[in-house]
Amino acid sequence: MAAERVFIEPAEIAERLGISVAAVYRYLNAGVIPSRRLDHRILVHRADFERWCREGNAEKDERKKDENSLIEKLLAGEIELELVIRARKNNARLLGISDGREERRNQ
Repeated sequence: MAAERVFIEPAEIAERLGISVAAVYRYLNAGVIPSRRLDHRILVHRADFERWCREGNAEKDERKKDENSLIEKLLAGEIELELVIRARKNNARLLGISDGREERRNQ
């Protein structure tokens, strides 16, 4: 029985998150995914990554509840559509989700 490695490779992170390896490196360099540097290498401790995944999922669940609450208020006529759209865009930015328009504007 093989022992589980202490550090996790970017390719494994990409597979687990369903994103590209390049996106993983962007998140690592931006400090989104917890990591440590050793010379030119980026090391991701497996326990730190697991904790980050658990905490991130809890935060996403809370944001989803908030978003659903806004939609319910919209349907009840308690708030305006613009507020819901703005909240959804803010949540997408917090999650690091982009439709690509921002990246194209910066090129």
